[in-house]
Amino acid sequence: MSTSARTKVEEFSDFPDGLSPVQVNGKGGTIEQMGRPMLKARIRKDSEIVDIVSVHLKSKLLSYSGGRFSPRDEVERARYSVYALH
Repeated sequence: MSTSARTKVEEFSDFPDGLSPVQVNGKGGTIEQMGRPMLKARIRKDSEIVDIVSVHLKSKLLSYSGGRFSPRDEVERARYSVYALH
């Protein structure tokens, strides 16, 4: 990510403080951790300090209850799209 010296590197899965659990299905199920860890690296260049963050975002392929990849209707598709974005 950078040729500058890294002063701090962290990997974590917990969502930041103040972020509510994320709803992931129509039954109210939530998650409180990312599916894949986030990587945060702090670099220093001259007098500037920059935090760089890398995360794995959900793909566009949505999955529905019961392992389905097709929604029952447009309402379910819209609802699960919102879950994926959050």
